[in-house]
Amino acid sequence: MSEPRVGMRTPWGKADYVKKCAEGVYFAGTPSHGGIKLSASRNAQVHEAWRNAGGWYEEDCEWAIVEYTWPEILRPVGYVTHPTQERVLEVLRNYCPYGYMAVTGEVLTLETSRVLAMDAKGERTWRTEEQLAELVANRVADAM
Repeated sequence: MSEPRVGMRTPWGKADYVKKCAEGVYFAGTPSHGGIKLSASRNAQVHEAWRNAGGWYEEDCEWAIVEYTWPEILRPVGYVTHPTQERVLEVLRNYCPYGYMAVTGEVLTLETSRVLAMDAKGERTWRTEEQLAELVANRVADAM
């Protein structure tokens, strides 16, 4: 992978800034959203239950996958300023519960995961982790 750059297409639009967090770990922001781009070698290290084919991880919830995989990698560059390990786990339980259960072996309930509760009630309006990963992979493939 070549390093992400300003103007490149991301799953959220064209990047208006890119910041290197660590070797093979970049944050790309757009006017409306952004996320973390992992190199192929870094992405291969993400547990398969969480791995997004294109190496893109959105900024609101999936940052916790990157932080779980490499604790404190995002903090030195100021991307993540205050997560404790408990906060990382809380985000993963609430917003990436299926991957969380596969990785940790912990069984979540409707009371311990916001997404599981929403799924049970048919209230979730955004895509499942698998659908989102497929969407991101397709958008990245289209950009190449």
